[in-house]
Amino acid sequence: MSSWNKLSFPLLFFGVSVLATASVSVTLTPSIVSPAPLGTVVQWTASAQSSGNGTLWYRFRASGQNVPNRQRGTSNPDFHTIIDFGPNSTFNWTSIDHEGNYVIEVTAQDKSSGESAMAVQSFELTSRITKPGTPAINTTANPLVFLYSAPSCDPGALISVSFTSPAGLTQTTPVHSCRSGSTNFYLAGMAAQSTYTVQHKI
Repeated sequence: MSSWNKLSFPLLFFGVSVLATASVSVTLTPSIVSPAPLGTVVQWTASAQSSGNGTLWYRFRASGQNVPNRQRGTSNPDFHTIIDFGPNSTFNWTSIDHEGNYVIEVTAQDKSSGESAMAVQSFELTSRITKPGTPAINTTANPLVFLYSAPSCDPGALISVSFTSPAGLTQTTPVHSCRSGSTNFYLAGMAAQSTYTVQHKI
């Protein structure tokens, strides 16, 4: 008569933990349509969504190069940070550095999951000079600050702008390097209801 050995086997249960991360998307929109003259203030608005419940923070950066297809690394030297990560989803931006294309970048990050998304938009700023070889002076949002645009000068030369009050007091801007396009200066420190003589010097 055969006998059977009864073997007992413990029941083993294997569990797998799956961590679901939040998916983030973001868009970036300017307040006005490109192009616009140098010195125009543009309000940029980021609109982001996250599948998680974390708070969304935003970082804004800008580049003077038209490089929307760049490698998207945080250390790219073409971009400089304007506003680091924080809760504000809008910011006002302008530049008088040079006419041409600029690229604005936003990164939206879910603070709980660490997930992030990025969007970039190109914006063109155009010269304030309407008559070749003739400088232009334009107002700004501050009634006592003006934008002076000097015409193109030979690269390598230096240029500055001086403005003289009715009393004969002369103020001079810092020196800038000439470039192929216009060179632009903010003129500040003027008295209200006064007429100034303004000229640039190379």
